Amino acid sequence: MLAVYYDAWINDNDDDPVYSMIYEISKQLNIRYEITDTNIFKLGATILESFSGIKINDYIEVLKSEDTVSRFVEEKTIEEKNKEFFTSLLEERANKLVVFVDELDRCKPTFAVKLLERIKHYFNDERVVFVFSTNLNQLQYTVQQYYGQEFNATRYLNRFFNVRIRLSQPDLTKLYDKVGINRGYAVDDQCRKIIELFDFQMRDISIFYSSVLRAVDKTLESKSMEFSFSDGEGKRFIMYAIVPLMIGLDMHDKEIYREFVEGSNMKPLLDLLSIESNEYLISHLMEQDEDLKGRSGKKLVSRSEIISKLYNSIFNNKSEGMSGGSVKLGKCEFNAKSKGFALKCISMISKYNTY
Repeated sequence: MLAVYYDAWINDNDDDPVYSMIYEISKQLNIRYEITDTNIFKLGATILESFSGIKINDYIEVLKSEDTVSRFVEEKTIEEKNKEFFTSLLEERANKLVVFVDELDRCKPTFAVKLLERIKHYFNDERVVFVFSTNLNQLQYTVQQYYGQEFNATRYLNRFFNVRIRLSQPDLTKLYDKVGINRGYAVDDQCRKIIELFDFQMRDISIFYSSVLRAVDKTLESKSMEFSFSDGEGKRFIMYAIVPLMIGLDMHDKEIYREFVEGSNMKPLLDLLSIESNEYLISHLMEQDEDLKGRSGKKLVSRSEIISKLYNSIFNNKSEGMSGGSVKLGKCEFNAKSKGFALKCISMISKYNTY
């Protein structure tokens, strides 16, 4: 049995994934050959000769000319010829070729779909086995990006995957310790919640947290007086809750991120601040006579009401009067410049950024 590793994400700029896959097979089997459209079939023959022992020069002779390849492409029969080609090479030997395909869920929708379709058509032989390491939920989303949101991506992927092995969820505590998310800062707590909210994978967590740190790190130990007043408390709230959410949302779904920043979709903020353990964060936005449960005779207020006021004071605050559209929520004050401040933080052009 031969094993080959193929990183789909690295190759997703290729027009046709089958070429880069054959190149990886040739490289990892130490076969030197220059790839062109006119010799792609000959290369495939050389690769498979190396472990099948089959002499197939006569077979490929009719396939290797430029005119023949062009004709195949024009007549859209190249898939069937490749299928016939690989099947004939493998049928005389029991050895398997196992190709491990990684990072498919990170690829552009066009490339991901084309790769799946090419594999199904080009390598349809029981002795050629493909093993995909992928986030299936993300891959389904990728397929829908290609075919449309109403497309049944689950049923589509069932055409390609015969066996599914679900790996257990990793213990993220060690990863959190390694990247520093467990240092005890308020922003760390929000980062962990955002990671869970958007179901970030291990590869995304480090990128996400390092981006958040670059945006707010200078303020974590700051004792500056500018954070002692209500407008400073507002800035701190933005940096420790809003900025991490914006960074995470931009990584998770750019369309929802656009709606969020434009002031038309507060659901991500509602989802984050509605988490029960975020009650302490909500308390910073409440007056002393207000309470989420109306205890001790205090005025009953709802989370959604507070979160709506917060969202609108930042992302729908267009006032240009003397007060600058100032809105005071508990200890925090926001104004018409708050949105710009948040955008500067995530764009790494704020004085609080670390480079």
